[in-house]
Formats: sequence, structure tokens, C-alpha cells
Amino acid sequence: MKRTASVVLLLTAILMIAGCAPGVSAPPAATPLPPTETAAPPTATPDRIVATGEVPVIVSKLYFFGTASVLFHGSKNVYFDPLELEGTLPPADFILISHGHSDHADLASLQKILTADTVLIISSNVAPFYESHKDAIGVPAVVLDEGQVREIGGIRIEAVPAFDARYHPRSTQGAGFVVTMDGFRVYFAGGTNAYPEMSKIESDAVLYPWYSNDDFLQAADLLPTKVIIPIHTDAIGVNALVKVLGPKITRIQLVGILPGPYLD
Repeated sequence: MKRTASVVLLLTAILMIAGCAPGVSAPPAATPLPPTETAAPPTATPDRIVATGEVPVIVSKLYFFGTASVLFHGSKNVYFDPLELEGTLPPADFILISHGHSDHADLASLQKILTADTVLIISSNVAPFYESHKDAIGVPAVVLDEGQVREIGGIRIEAVPAFDARYHPRSTQGAGFVVTMDGFRVYFAGGTNAYPEMSKIESDAVLYPWYSNDDFLQAADLLPTKVIIPIHTDAIGVNALVKVLGPKITRIQLVGILPGPYLD
């Protein structure tokens, strides 16, 4: 009996704590407040950049469209190997094409950004492509081969070697380009593997083609730069490379630039 009375007392206490004990009125239901108008949330800005550390200023001036297509956006708009262009496309002040493979030299992409004032700079390897399409391109081409330099409109462009043993023999005269603009030097490596002379190409950022992990790491070891950015891949590849190769690169920073609508 005592046990039963204890249980009753315990249940009564629980009900009283809950505000629903016998003889105690339940509190009235809260009156719902009228809905209030709130400002619409700001539109999210896509995060284009993944990096192994704090992102340097130069990275904000570079935009990756995919494959090896990059825009260096500053006082002038400099496009490297334009392909798969999308979003808001600033007209090209300069277009640089490293070699004539179809994933680097593309007429449809050129026509999206060309103006009558665009300076088109190509390696000798691109000359056959240009001759086939020069009427549709509509501007003259300046041929720049390794070792040659041009200064045009305050922009300095140096052609450097770009070659490998399989797809881009040196004898075919492709080129990489080092562009100096607004106090920054950007090295676009073109179609190449690492080679010893890269140790002399100084820059603030390198756009380097990913053909293999070993070659990429070799280039990172050679290059006297602050930042190396993998290209000749896609957004998924960029993310994977930063995660996989980032811990192995300690002297310079590995940064990936993700595609998305072009943001000024």
C-alpha cells in the first residue's frame, strides 16, 4: 500500500511540474504572432577558390573556364587558350594561344571575345590553325616563339619553352607565356612537362597543366613562384588535386580556381 501511495505521489509531482496535474488548469495556448516581412537573403556568391592557405591577391585576378582556358583580369583582359567560355565575358584585349590542339585553339571561343582591337599572340605551332581561320578571326596574329618578348599597351609578354616527349615535341614550336601586368607576373605553362630551365622562370603565379601527379610535383619543386594552380583538368579535378597534392607541396602554395559565372 505504501508503495502504491508513493507511485501516486510521484506521478502527481510529475504532472504538476508539467503544469497538467489534476485540478490545475493547463495554460492557455499561445496566440500565434502575425507573420512579419523579412528582407530576402542575399544571393550567395559562388566560392570559386580552394586553397591550402590564405589566398594571395593575384588569385582573385585569375578565372578558370576549364581545360587550360584562363582569363587574367586586370587593367587589360588577357585570355590564355580560350575554350568553353561561359558567363559574362569581358572583351579580350589580348588572346594568347600556346599550341594548335583543338582543346587549346578554338574558333567558336575566339569569336565570343574578339574585337577589332584585340591583340592575338600565337606560337608558330598555332600558325596552321590561324591560316585556316584568319578571315573568320578578322585580326592579325603576332607570332611569338620561345625566347621572344613583346611589350604592347603596357603589357609585357615573354614566350618560353613548352614541350614534352609525347604530345608536344619541342620541334613543333609550341610556347608558354609569361605575362606582366599591373605589377604581377603570371606564367601560363602551355602544353608541357617540367624541365630544368623552369627554375629560371620567376612569377607570382603559375598556371600549370596537370598531366600526372609526379610531373606536377616536379614542376612545383622547380618553379620560383608563390602560387601554382593546376589547369588542363576540370572543377572536380581541381578539388581532388588540392586535397591530394597540397600536403606534398610545402615551398609554394597550391590553389585551385573553380569554374562558375564570371564574377567581376
